[in-house]
Amino acid sequence: MNTFLQQVEERTGVLFNEEQMAAIHHEEGPALVLACPGSGKTTTMITRLARLIEERHVAPQRLLAISFSKAAALALGEKFTQFFPHLPKPQFATIHRLAFHITRHYFAKYEVAYQLIESNQAPITKQQLLKKSYEMVMRLSATDDVLQELETHITLLKNKMVPVERWKEVEGPFERAGDIAYQYEQLKRQSSPRLIDFDDMLEIGEQALREDAQIRQHYASFYDFIATDESQDTSLVQFKLIEHLLVHHQNVFVVADDDQSIYMWRGASPTYLLQFERHYPNASFYHLQYNYRSATSIIERANRLIQHNQKRYEKEMNAVRETEGDIRVIAYETETFQTNAIVDQLVEAENFDMYAILFRNNKSAIPYIMELHKRGIPFQLKDEQGFFFNHWIVKDLFHFFALSEDRTNVEAFGKIAFKLQLYLSRVMLNNLKGRTVPHSVFDTFIEVNDLRANQKESLQMIDETLDEFPKQTIAECIRTIRQTFRYEEAIVQRAEKFGYRLETMIQILDEMEQLGESCQTVEQFREKIDELQRAVKEAKHKGNTPRVTLSTIHSAKGLEWDTVFLIDASDGILPSERDVEDAEMLEEARRLFYVGMTRAKNTCLISYPKRTEDRERARSSFLEECFEFEDATKRHVTISTRPKVAKRKARPQVNEHGMTKLEQFAIQKRVEHRVFGEGIIIELTARDVKIRFEKETKQFDLQTVMTYGFLTERE
Repeated sequence: MNTFLQQVEERTGVLFNEEQMAAIHHEEGPALVLACPGSGKTTTMITRLARLIEERHVAPQRLLAISFSKAAALALGEKFTQFFPHLPKPQFATIHRLAFHITRHYFAKYEVAYQLIESNQAPITKQQLLKKSYEMVMRLSATDDVLQELETHITLLKNKMVPVERWKEVEGPFERAGDIAYQYEQLKRQSSPRLIDFDDMLEIGEQALREDAQIRQHYASFYDFIATDESQDTSLVQFKLIEHLLVHHQNVFVVADDDQSIYMWRGASPTYLLQFERHYPNASFYHLQYNYRSATSIIERANRLIQHNQKRYEKEMNAVRETEGDIRVIAYETETFQTNAIVDQLVEAENFDMYAILFRNNKSAIPYIMELHKRGIPFQLKDEQGFFFNHWIVKDLFHFFALSEDRTNVEAFGKIAFKLQLYLSRVMLNNLKGRTVPHSVFDTFIEVNDLRANQKESLQMIDETLDEFPKQTIAECIRTIRQTFRYEEAIVQRAEKFGYRLETMIQILDEMEQLGESCQTVEQFREKIDELQRAVKEAKHKGNTPRVTLSTIHSAKGLEWDTVFLIDASDGILPSERDVEDAEMLEEARRLFYVGMTRAKNTCLISYPKRTEDRERARSSFLEECFEFEDATKRHVTISTRPKVAKRKARPQVNEHGMTKLEQFAIQKRVEHRVFGEGIIIELTARDVKIRFEKETKQFDLQTVMTYGFLTERE
């Protein structure tokens, strides 16, 4: 080991292994560093940059380190300063920032006026332009979920470098998506000034470097060495843009893990990495195969899983830590058992920051948000934008409930009339205008319109069935709306016709049904949704309180926790039915599962409910691959009853109902919450307690905080 690395080790306490040292000492020419999870890739990358500055005397401004998000670029820069405070920093930038500088130069040279439509100063936003394009092609208004689908589709087209003249030929998320994308592109290009979005910057930047030798030479002359981090997340256009900067040399240092490529939907693919030697015949390869994060049992199972992928470099992750750790599969009879068992374990936690609940879809987070909020366990959401509170499907359901309460509600009938699969017309609905509705809007609608026999029978059936709603739970009502009233069938048809994302539509219906399981009245249901909204809103404000993390696996990449609960590991979810139908998508789903497992340091508890709502669920086929269940009695457990809660020290005295006597607590009484500290009760009912703490006010379910020992009185 040379003096430079010895000094780094002495100063930081980091001990480099042979693989890391080899990568750090890479001199010139292209290099691909294949870095497994927890292998110290960031430390290796910044140490190489520091060595080039200190030992090779490369000017820092001649070193460019590219990341693919602003947060990642900032983190790289901060870690460099932390490790090498005595050295000037290299250039740390995102690929989009680099592309923007090139695009701006290109437009200035050719005197093209432009306006970025993804900024606060834009005269028209990207969403507005997408909406206008949709309306021009479809002659209909677009919903938010359709716009999101369009935006994702256009991002994919641009990142895969599909020529715009071929966009109409590419299969999209719905019929005529290519036509709308093409219209969007034409509106931007024909506008004066020309309108551009973030994806355009990549495309235009790459085009400028490819077609204009002067601009290419200009930017290529800036840097002697280029490094790219998390390169498995890179799309074709991003790789090509970087290639153009290497005309004077091929000093590119690519850090990646093909086994963690999980962003195919936005154009990222491991294909370029797998063909790296074809692009760079003289490339050097380095394998960072030692995982410093996870216990041996977790690494062993993750290795078994990922080796089922065909399109990958042959390699194996090795454990550095000798701790065996704990990785198990737990089957629960229902989703409720799964939720309660996991939250019961979190009640006993000493440091919430050490725990994460990971899932594929935001739907899986809802029962945990509700239960953690109810018990007063602080949590943070990595994907809070994925919820649905104001979606039109939610509003439709409440229109049905409004009709069940008041059958003369013409407005509510008008909102759902075209979603009953009865082929009713706008003219028919207009015939209701100005009419007196004495008893039932259904009867009046039948009287004022010339309807077929089957239409009359269906309307009468819905009218009569709505009478049963007050006797049912909200979940049962929603199932009736979906199936008996054929609302879900209508949703499927509207998705195909108008470009709604069917998977999202069904997920919202599933979520609403799940929320309605314990609700007997519409008012209870509305309160539950309001409570969920409050919980999500609170989760955005992290503060300094240790919190359990709720996250999709996508958003958890690059992070780690002592204990990970990897939930809903069922066929139909991970992998999904779509994954199973496509070999490429199945491999990405397997990589996603691999990423989820390798977030855990010591404990990885993988679980699934054997039954969700009215459906039976099989455990994920990925579990068969990584466990093989040769030790099923040890590693696989089925829990069919709610686990008991472990007793806590200093639990308040409770009565036979597990409830502290209310007279012990009163408004203005000082209390101590196990997580939030000392506070004052400002509101108190038989059900809830609202407490003002030093920095925030929170409302808790009274019985829950008492039962689990979260709240004690102070003298």
